[in-house]
This record gives sequence, C-alpha cells and structure tokens, in this order.
Amino acid sequence: LRLGRSNLATIGFEFERETLFQQSTFSPTATTDRQKTAAVFGQDQIFLMDGRLQLSVAARGQFYSIRAADRPGFLREIEARSSITGDGTIAYFITATNTKLRAHVGNGFRAHSLFERFGEGTIGGVFTRFGDPTVRAEQSISVDGGFDQRMARDRFLFGATYFYTRLQRVIDFISTDPLGVRLFGGYYNRPGGLARGLETYAEATPLRGTRPAPGDEAAPAWIAGEDGDVLDADRGRQASLPASSWTPNRRSPSRKCRCKSGRCWRFTLSALRAVF
Repeated sequence: LRLGRSNLATIGFEFERETLFQQSTFSPTATTDRQKTAAVFGQDQIFLMDGRLQLSVAARGQFYSIRAADRPGFLREIEARSSITGDGTIAYFITATNTKLRAHVGNGFRAHSLFERFGEGTIGGVFTRFGDPTVRAEQSISVDGGFDQRMARDRFLFGATYFYTRLQRVIDFISTDPLGVRLFGGYYNRPGGLARGLETYAEATPLRGTRPAPGDEAAPAWIAGEDGDVLDADRGRQASLPASSWTPNRRSPSRKCRCKSGRCWRFTLSALRAVF
C-alpha cells in the first residue's frame, strides 16, 4: 500500500488449520489433534532525504486455538498463549563518503510444531504423550549495528557489524515431567542461550565489467550458544514479517558476478568473532 512518494505500508493476514493423526502399535485407538492459527502483520517503510534515510517498523501477532479435549487433566483450563513480535530498522547513506550506517532491533519467534504440542509414543510397551498442548513458542531478541563502506568506484567494499542475540525462551525435552500429567516427561519451555560478537568483511572486484547478480544473498550464519543451543544470528528479525520484507542485511555478501568480458575476478574476505 503506497502512502505517498516516501511511504510504503504492508498489511497481511494468515490463517492455518493443522491436523496431526497418530496411531501407536500398543494403543487400541488412534488420536487426532487439531490446531488453528491466525496471524496479522504489518510493516511501514519510510524513505526520506531522497532515499538516503530509510526507516522500517514492523509488528506481527500470531494466535493459536486448540480444543479443550486435546489438553489432558488440568491443562483443559489453560489456553494456548499467543506470539507478539516487533521489529525496527534504520539505515542512512552518507553520499560524500559513500558510507551506509545501519542498525536494527527486534524480536522473533519459532512456532511450536504439532508434535511438540501433541506428540505421543510408546516406551517399554506403555503408551504415553510427549507433547505439551500449552507449550509456548520460542522467542528471541536481537540487536545489531554497523556500516558498509564503498571505495574506488564501488570496486572495493568493506564493513563491520556488532550483533547481540539472546534466546529468551526455547522448547526442549526433559525426562521428568514438570507438568505432572505425563508418565515419561516431554517437551517444555526453558531460557535459551546468548551470542554476541563482531563480524567484519571485505570484498574487491578489481576488473571492469563485473557486477553482482541481483537477488543472490549470503547463507545464514549459525553460531553455537550457551547450554548447547544453536543460534541463528538473524533469528531476531526472521519471524516478524514474510521473507520478502526489507531489512538492512548485516551479513557479509556472498554474491555471484556477471561479466561483460566473459571473465570475472572477485575476492571476498570475512571474519566473525563471537563471545558467548
């Protein structure tokens, strides 16, 4: 939705209905569990000062609905909790020095799978449930800021980014049931890990006629965190909006080259220093 020459808004709604059918060899009957999910999201992108200043604000709310019959024992009285996320980015391009400054803050989530909610199986011939129908989605918060510097008519590019990512809540499996309604334990929520550090990169394209191919992006950077967790350094922003939404990319470029002369020379050097 275009709101004037310098304002672009995105609004969306999603609805899902999921079903999990399970039947165990040692269980006389099969089980069917269902979940309904509704989500609303929006983003406002603002372009000022002839596009040199770019701002983006986004939010998403995801809401879950499950039947009381799928929540055993006292869990019948507990409703599934929703997931609310927000995201903000800013980027400013300094024309005189060909420098881009950028910063981002936001939180994200990973929705629980149906097996984490309703999973079941057999241990020693005994039928048991592993899922927790009221388990909450994983949630993280991420902050990062840095710069990109172009020199020599865009033939040399380098930059640096400081990042901080904390998994505020994750889903894990435990052998003793904190709920007291499962025989052999199951899935539950606990605090996650932390990753922070500095990432730098440098890229050189010494020959004329080379240019990066549009649409090619770097692969995600995965970092080991505390307590054995694996953190995605960009996890704090991934779940705020669909993948097509704009955010400043803090990762080092990994793009292909197209060359008019048929030859392409390009050198890339990147480094990552993480502290846990």
